[in-house]
Amino acid sequence: MNNPHFWLRPRFSLRVLLLALTGFAIGFPVWYRWPYVETVNEHGTNCIIICTWQRQWGGGRQKHGIEKRILDGHTISVTTYRNDVRHGPWEFDNLAGCRIVGNFDCGLKSGIWTEITNGQIQTTIWEQREQEQLVPSN
Repeated sequence: MNNPHFWLRPRFSLRVLLLALTGFAIGFPVWYRWPYVETVNEHGTNCIIICTWQRQWGGGRQKHGIEKRILDGHTISVTTYRNDVRHGPWEFDNLAGCRIVGNFDCGLKSGIWTEITNGQIQTTIWEQREQEQLVPSN
């Protein structure tokens, strides 16, 4: 212990190494797949799109969370996504007296949908068996 540089040598145990690797193995996937928000301005308009994305294993990304479209400072639509499919509350307001509120379930309209146009209210009830889900062809 007469070596003056003894304290400069890194010292760790296998236990510390195991804890560090375990922390990385748990933390990295959580961080990588954690949804993040991206804001985009549409070219030539005053429309801002705020979208929540989730990274995918092997590359790419999917919409996963809320997407908002804002025109001139007013929110015109709010859509909720789960794994790149509309799922959850949906809302549209064209700022000209028409507002539509509803809910999606796995990409299909579900439950009570309300359309308010110039003070008149129209309500529609959707059940999944009444509609077909369109699948895009590649």
